[in-house]
Amino acid sequence: MFNAIRRLTKNAQPTIVPIRDKKGKLITSIEGQIHRWKEYMEEILNSSSARRQREELVNIPTELPISVRPPSKRETVNAIKSMKNGKAARADNIPAEVLKVDPYISADIPLPLFQDIWQTETFP
Repeated sequence: MFNAIRRLTKNAQPTIVPIRDKKGKLITSIEGQIHRWKEYMEEILNSSSARRQREELVNIPTELPISVRPPSKRETVNAIKSMKNGKAARADNIPAEVLKVDPYISADIPLPLFQDIWQTETFP
């Protein structure tokens, strides 16, 4: 954004920073720099380590061990404990500090709602 404003206000030409080719010679033309960047990226992407990484990605199992159980009281308690203090209360007007006084009792209030949302897959 700043470069665009500078160009519009000062009518200055953008500066071209030279880069070096494989032999160490400076390339100042835009076409030459684009060609060198293309060449450089092809070298990186076609290296043996990049091929090995792509092969490893192909071999990743698609079925991951993910828990699909409804939320437990322990998870709700951990979520309450991880809430940040000093934040504004949401629409329920209950600040996090109040819930964190006794997170085990506080978890009993929303837990049936969370489990119902999980079972019906709809948000009331």
